[in-house]
Amino acid sequence: MKMFLDTNVVVDALVDRGSSHDAARLLLALGDIGEFEIWVSPTQWTDLFNILSEGGRPARRAEVKAKLASVRKAVRVTMMGETEIDRALSSAWEDFEDAVVYQTARTISPDVFITSSKNDFALSEVPVYTPEELFGWLEKEHGVVYAELLQPMESAERKGSAE
Repeated sequence: MKMFLDTNVVVDALVDRGSSHDAARLLLALGDIGEFEIWVSPTQWTDLFNILSEGGRPARRAEVKAKLASVRKAVRVTMMGETEIDRALSSAWEDFEDAVVYQTARTISPDVFITSSKNDFALSEVPVYTPEELFGWLEKEHGVVYAELLQPMESAERKGSAE
């Protein structure tokens, strides 16, 4: 399955925030082992660096680059050029950044678009899911269950110490 991730999903995976953290981390892990073909755009890398390094703070740069290097192992990067920018400029999307990300996503014809902010992609012609919804949809539509992988590691550790 080919999917395109919004920037906020990668941030959720790397920073323990919101309800999407575990599902976003699982998505990246599954991308890393080749279960999914996961894509992002070139501009998202600079956005991720700036968000995670708090505007490029020197004390955060090395750590953030290391985190992004680990993400890079799990995702592919699309091409982006004049066509995608022109489409974004002429689109009805209110948020230009989201329009550029979406138009770039279209270049790879993804099966799904994954975001933590579905409302931002209401105009999408590609099915849009949150990370949690994606796993629910995969179970319902395809009978593939990843829910057990979302179980906290603590329960596995407790089970091991009880033996």
